[in-house]
Amino acid sequence: MKDLTIYLTNSNDWITPCAAQIGWHELTDYYNQVFLYLMEMKTGSQFRVTDRVRPENYELFLHCACTAIRELEYMNMGVYYIEYIEGYGTVILKR
Repeated sequence: MKDLTIYLTNSNDWITPCAAQIGWHELTDYYNQVFLYLMEMKTGSQFRVTDRVRPENYELFLHCACTAIRELEYMNMGVYYIEYIEGYGTVILKR
């Protein structure tokens, strides 16, 4: 199982290189989708990234999710958790 924790970040250093690679429009569209998904998650819900995200999008998704979670929490829009399951490389997002 792939270790997804390498994609968890507390900074926005990933944005400019990613935009240079896929384009600002595509990055903005993807980020907005992740942001809205997280914002609309019901309290107590969760999902396993490896079950819901295509493998080629793990890095982009998790970078976007970490940034969106910081933004949502700053706006007092809820509390989110990213849980790593040791030995499985699995990341679960919870609200």
